[in-house]
Amino acid sequence: MDAVNWFLRDVAAPRLALLNTGTKEYRQLTARFMRNVGFWELSLFTRCAISVVAFFWVVKLGLTLWSVLRAVLSALASPFRGMPGASRGDAASSTSAGGAGDDADDADGRHQQPQGKSIKALLRETRTADPHNVAKSDERAMKNAAFVSALKGAGGIVTGLQWWYGGAGGNWMVTACDDGMLRVYDVSAPGREGLSPAHTVRLGASPVGAAFLERPDTLVALCGGAGSASLNAGRVSASQGWGPQWASVDLHRGAPKCLVSAPTCGLGGGVVVTSARGDETKLNVFSAAGQRLETLDTSKVRNNQIAMAPDGKLFAAACWTSDTPVWEIKFDRTGQFVGVKKAFQLTGAHKAEVYGVAFSASAPRMATCCKDGTVALWNIDVRYQSGEDPKLVSRWETQQPGGQAYQHVAVSPDAQFVAASCQSSIDVFDSAGQLVDRIEDAHVGEVAELAFSGTLKVTAGQPHKHLLASRGNDKRVRLWRCGA
Repeated sequence: MDAVNWFLRDVAAPRLALLNTGTKEYRQLTARFMRNVGFWELSLFTRCAISVVAFFWVVKLGLTLWSVLRAVLSALASPFRGMPGASRGDAASSTSAGGAGDDADDADGRHQQPQGKSIKALLRETRTADPHNVAKSDERAMKNAAFVSALKGAGGIVTGLQWWYGGAGGNWMVTACDDGMLRVYDVSAPGREGLSPAHTVRLGASPVGAAFLERPDTLVALCGGAGSASLNAGRVSASQGWGPQWASVDLHRGAPKCLVSAPTCGLGGGVVVTSARGDETKLNVFSAAGQRLETLDTSKVRNNQIAMAPDGKLFAAACWTSDTPVWEIKFDRTGQFVGVKKAFQLTGAHKAEVYGVAFSASAPRMATCCKDGTVALWNIDVRYQSGEDPKLVSRWETQQPGGQAYQHVAVSPDAQFVAASCQSSIDVFDSAGQLVDRIEDAHVGEVAELAFSGTLKVTAGQPHKHLLASRGNDKRVRLWRCGA
């Protein structure tokens, strides 16, 4: 009660004086306060006036405390300023990912500033990078019946991966890592002891993604930060190492996010598509020779993921809206580039932001996953040139606890299985949406990308199973057997 009287006498009353200076009512009011008269004995007008003054005083006090708290948190995070990726959306980027995932991992990307990492992000990174946690994760993964192998050699967080879809030339995978390295693996015979890289390439900048071009020994990497994004392409060989071939700079005004590519595109050569973080919704289309073919804008607030069909003719963008636009890259009979045109949209299955999109390597199918917790499988074997829309094959709800949404999705080459990741687990569904397998604790922290091999299958005294690759922010790429 003493505190209330102090507030009324020493805080509220002087401020009311500004409204009633020199009035008889104010003198009487002051006298009442000095006699510790109760609040409810005052007139309705006076009580309202005091309440307004009290409200603004409390708001001002709250803002002051918030400023002090921000200053304390900023001081705690100051030793980490300037670290690579020290901005929102600091999780690794992905070619067919993150979303979301975090990203949808860049929900605030349009306001990115060179600030320190949040306390939550630092705690997550500490847990993810803890060698003890990673070692325990390795042990759990090897005990999982779905585990096939893991890729060795990563010296940092793996920021992107891609299978070689060219058919001839062997079975290869390329990874990009934030230690400034590209690593190429021969995955023809994966074993539980792990796979070491066949080739390594050191770049002058940290790559956020890597892909194959027209041959399994020609690579392209997306590097740089905000305002300095670049594509760097070259050829790698065991005898001569890395031989740069071309580079393209000033791709995006924002930080680069991911790239996708295909070794051929109809009658033309290979193509590459790049995307950026934040509110930059432009996509750049390049030829395998480094020529910028087209720049287009999705106009969808932000692009969460991009994906490309293995034949290079179609590519898609999972965006902030509930529909997923798909474009066609066209070449004429002589192999000359004609243009990029909108082919169709995947629409009607989701009611919120689409996090992930993927193409099947062999079948005319696509899959999408959404913030509303739904996954959809699409038949794109339609005459879209005549205006025919894709057909929705099946749609199902998330099977994760609490209805959590999936951030990444992948489709098997025969389109009989769909893999979707949420946090550290991977759910595998059949084409009708029935859950057939779940891989728990696939990584320490969130799964950052999923991708099925287009050709490889695993046999272990059982029917052939598809080979699924996953990467996380724990410096690991793991291979799993999925489906029968």
